[in-house]
Amino acid sequence: MTDDLPSPDVPAMPGPSAPPAESTIEVLEENSDRLVLFIPAGAKRGRELGCFGLLWTTVISIITAAMVNGFRQANGPDAKALLFLVPFWLVGLLMLYFALRMRHTRTLVLVERSRAVLQTTFFGRTKTRETNLLPGEPATLVEAYRQNEVPVDSVCVKGDPRPLKFGTALENNEKAWIVDRINGFLGVNLRGDAEGTVTGPTPTRVLPEKCSSCGSSLGTQPEGAQEATCPFCGAITKAEITFVQTGPSDFEKAVGEFPSERVTVVEQSPDRLEFGMKVLDSGKMRRGGALALGIFALFWNGIVGVFVWAILFESKFNVGSLFMLVFLLPFIAVGLAIAGAAVFILAGRLRVRLDRDRLQAAWGVGPLRYSRYFLTEAITHVTVENSPMAAKTQRPRTQAEDTRMAIVWSEARWIPITMLQGVNDCRHVAEMVRRELSDMGFHVADRRTPVVMTDILDDDDDEDDDEDEEDQEDELDASRQEESRDSSTNDPLS
Repeated sequence: MTDDLPSPDVPAMPGPSAPPAESTIEVLEENSDRLVLFIPAGAKRGRELGCFGLLWTTVISIITAAMVNGFRQANGPDAKALLFLVPFWLVGLLMLYFALRMRHTRTLVLVERSRAVLQTTFFGRTKTRETNLLPGEPATLVEAYRQNEVPVDSVCVKGDPRPLKFGTALENNEKAWIVDRINGFLGVNLRGDAEGTVTGPTPTRVLPEKCSSCGSSLGTQPEGAQEATCPFCGAITKAEITFVQTGPSDFEKAVGEFPSERVTVVEQSPDRLEFGMKVLDSGKMRRGGALALGIFALFWNGIVGVFVWAILFESKFNVGSLFMLVFLLPFIAVGLAIAGAAVFILAGRLRVRLDRDRLQAAWGVGPLRYSRYFLTEAITHVTVENSPMAAKTQRPRTQAEDTRMAIVWSEARWIPITMLQGVNDCRHVAEMVRRELSDMGFHVADRRTPVVMTDILDDDDDEDDDEDEEDQEDELDASRQEESRDSSTNDPLS
């Protein structure tokens, strides 16, 4: 019986982690053969989408009622104008539908060694999907959609014939826990090769740059800090889970001469580097893309302009006209954004400045620019890899889908320093930035793995070699003295 007791010198292995606090996820079964998770319906899930959908449909209802009321009046709008509102009714109803699905869907996830089953129940209707797991492939997070330019991820279990995706409405910490729990059961992780390059979305806790209470900058925080006190309002901001979606770093060296005709180096000195580039290398692609977007912008703005003109000048302005103008404001903004994108593709540039204080990247046309920056001392990696903003599919990427770019990293945060350039140009730019940082005394890695200081390793190796040589010399001296004593003992003349 004593053989079954654990040795006091061997620490106990940590068990599987419990679901996050306040989470309603349940582990129904877990053993060596299967893992069963149950995600009940949640009252808070889909609340934002539902509120926005309700507001959207309310505005559409008021506009529709105003237009129907105008039909009865002289010189009122034509009944055919209601056809213009049909797409907006569809959008509003779809938002409400998906909000209801997020709120009232129950999900059952069964994972075995060779297969996974996903069962969802929505208002009594049950749907079951099954897939055969791919050996060695971990569960990851993939982008489901965007909300206010913020990616919203879903849990993805890769398999054949198709992956299983679920959990879009869950909190980020719940998604991270599910991914970790499934990968722990399967005995796989999110690391791709022996060197530890990241091959899938990795949940990482990162402090926001601004205070969650007043929006002021939190300044530079110690590495690995999990909370920070705002210097202005005193509120405590805690680290949030951020998912970094990217592929393995590109390790190939740049080939040929530096592409000075495509990447313009404005200044390069021991203390400063400044360069810039156009959005697209090819003039034909720039002109073609700008022309296509320009035509679409003219078509879009023309249609919206007709409605604005009709509201302002062709009928008596009333309360219904005011609601209609408010309703058209987003469409006017979209038209202006499309026109701006056409101008940006035609004449936009990226300019990067690097000095000992910070690295700043700015995108824009002329004086109209948007910029981001890192403190130079906070830079950890300069890599060439697929854009973290690219949506990840569960199949091999073709050459046409390759979105590799040069990226500067500060832990989990990142800034692109190339636009839609070729892969070799991105390698040239990344190598140039690494050399400049090295000349300034900052050591960075070419992949998102810990920086290995090769010079320190070389010094250690040299010390070991010196010690080995000294030991060998001591051994030789000792053997020579031993031989001398033996010869003197055996010599009868001594």
